[in-house]
Amino acid sequence: MKEPMEQHFRDIFKEHELPYEAQAWDQLSKKLDVVMPTAKSNGNWKWYLSASVILLSASGLFWNLTSKTSVRKDDKISSASTDQKPTENKVQESNESTSVSSLNAFTANDRNSEKAETSNLVSSMTSSTSENNQGGKVEDTKTTQKFDINSVSETQNKTNNTNPEAKVTETAMVYPTVKDLCEGESIWIKNENSQDLFISDNSKVYPVSAGKRINFIGENPGNYYFGHAVNGKIQYSKTADFKVREGIKADFTIDNDTKYEQGVPTVTLQASSNENASYTWKLEGAKTELKGKDVKAHLYQKGTYDVVLTAEPKDNGCPVNVKKQVHIEEDYNLLAVNSFWPNSNDPRNATFMPYALKERNADFTMMIIDPTNGVTLFETNDATNGWNGTNKTNGQLVDANKAYIWIVRMKNPLPDEKAEYKGTIVRLP
Repeated sequence: MKEPMEQHFRDIFKEHELPYEAQAWDQLSKKLDVVMPTAKSNGNWKWYLSASVILLSASGLFWNLTSKTSVRKDDKISSASTDQKPTENKVQESNESTSVSSLNAFTANDRNSEKAETSNLVSSMTSSTSENNQGGKVEDTKTTQKFDINSVSETQNKTNNTNPEAKVTETAMVYPTVKDLCEGESIWIKNENSQDLFISDNSKVYPVSAGKRINFIGENPGNYYFGHAVNGKIQYSKTADFKVREGIKADFTIDNDTKYEQGVPTVTLQASSNENASYTWKLEGAKTELKGKDVKAHLYQKGTYDVVLTAEPKDNGCPVNVKKQVHIEEDYNLLAVNSFWPNSNDPRNATFMPYALKERNADFTMMIIDPTNGVTLFETNDATNGWNGTNKTNGQLVDANKAYIWIVRMKNPLPDEKAEYKGTIVRLP
């Protein structure tokens, strides 16, 4: 920077000429026209005057150059100093305008460089400040650039929401409150959420659709966890939401060897357990429950039945349910035969009476009806008084090889037993 500046001053001194002042030369010309004094007078005053003019002009030039150098060196040129120019000296005004123009150009370049450096510095400081600041607005008065940290944070938050891990808390799931269950116990569990719910014991998963409910049965003892789908995977609770407690150990046996007791179909059930417990039996289709460790069940219709034993500890522990099946081969119809022979020498074959009524001490009424006309041929409530084939209206035997209708109405049927039985009976010749 120094070398171009010094060269600039050298060029100014080299091309500089002393300004011409007309008034000074007019005054000098008048003095030259005056009659020269005699040799006695002192003639050196003219030389002194010329030297004074030269010195005065040189002093003015030196002062002018010194002033310009000072202005350029300090790099401060005000608009007032550059706009005010002497009107009486046109040559000097032109020279000064040229010098000032050169200086202004140099100063403008220097100022632009400084401004550029300052702008870069401010921009760098502003950027650094916006990165370190955690909130609010950062503003630079020179560049008038504003950085809204809140808006940046909001954009970053939106970007972070695309992270799969961030979606775990997007939807607030409401898990049902379920008390601890005992093994085999059932409870209704409803999903109040807008997305599917899952229940798991780490071995089996029970789905519950959104807004639906299921009848949950605690099949396996252990801890159970609620969960819901997150990005295609089921995320479960970290701690157990409820437990299924193990019940006591119990079992039972079924005795099918004795099919009837006192004319009633009978199945003997026997429970086995080392626990001090109470036992309740429930048979499929039966209206009543049986209680006790050993019971006799009466099933009147043929088929396969579920038998469920509930063993409940007396120390308030968890009960256990044991289920098995029993098979009944035929319908119970009072063990009645379908034919008899009035002329037989065996009293058991000579009359008709359902065998079960002979074994049972039951109140009943039995009628024999002719299907042809609906006439009642015989009626009794005594199990020892069977029908011998006689028509009570005329005292004669009914026609042989013909089927007649019998009806038995029980006054006090056993639990789950029907009140009326019927069938057909044929008189053999």
